[in-house]
Amino acid sequence: MIKKTYKFSSYSFFLFCLFACAGVQSQSIETENHNYQVKAQVSACANLGTGSEHCEWVLEYNKAKCSREKKCPKLVVFFSGGQMSCPELNNKYSYLRDYADRGYIGICVKLFKSGSENSKWPRHKLLSRVSTSIEDIKSSETLKSLWTGDELLFSGVSEGATVPLLAMIQTSANKRISWKGKYKTAACFFDGIPHVPSFLKFIEQHSCFANDDLVNCGRQIKRYGCQSGENSCDCESPDVLKDSVLAYPNLTSKMDISDWMLIECGSGFRRKKCSRDATPAAPIAELCKTINSSDRHKCQFKKLPFRRHAGCSITKSNLCMNFFDSL
Repeated sequence: MIKKTYKFSSYSFFLFCLFACAGVQSQSIETENHNYQVKAQVSACANLGTGSEHCEWVLEYNKAKCSREKKCPKLVVFFSGGQMSCPELNNKYSYLRDYADRGYIGICVKLFKSGSENSKWPRHKLLSRVSTSIEDIKSSETLKSLWTGDELLFSGVSEGATVPLLAMIQTSANKRISWKGKYKTAACFFDGIPHVPSFLKFIEQHSCFANDDLVNCGRQIKRYGCQSGENSCDCESPDVLKDSVLAYPNLTSKMDISDWMLIECGSGFRRKKCSRDATPAAPIAELCKTINSSDRHKCQFKKLPFRRHAGCSITKSNLCMNFFDSL
């Protein structure tokens, strides 16, 4: 069992001041294995025209491996799935802990405080929340005190493997300047939704209509102003294609990142699809193929056929670290 300890050393006070003096709410916690976590709110997200909830991010690192005296070169920015949750420091299954143990600075981003607010909005309308969160993270004095700026990995699962991709191809180039490491930048995403029409057809075919289904039809199309029928998940809103990365022409010409890994989860399950295999694998494979069609880009497609949608990024973060470390 991990014991939480609240320390008021000069270093802890230093971190607290970096946030408190900037007027950002924060919480700093340390465990006995020297992992340290700081939480922050991005109040600017509440003024972007997509609801009044702020964005949040959580930074975790191991003090034995990263410090002001010995900064770490690697940073991972992981975008939460649609339920909008980040792991607590004492969670032994935390992917942030896995990254910190490998010498990374790990950051989890929530584009909303709650999953219910997130589900109200078409994904392409959330791009400013992505850019605002990244800019807030990169300007953080805490991060600057710990990270060399050399290497940056983007990651995420489900919603967090979908909205960032839309942002990467639609956000203006001048805003994307800060979305890079000095020497290395890559992306590794789990079980995203690159083609919404295929996704809606998938959950319709597997009768995902109950409210307790992980990706039930009603919740998915509510964001487009549509209502599900008894056996139908059809939605004619133009926002459906605007939310589909694969629907955009000249896709790779808008991608600054050259090295990609895309991972599908759950395709091997044959029963209880709604709770286990939540997104179709074929569009993810197609996106990787499209990325590989460019001479300037490379994409590795990985299959985790017997890993559940909601948990594959938690238990398999080593895939992303091994991929990134090999570049």
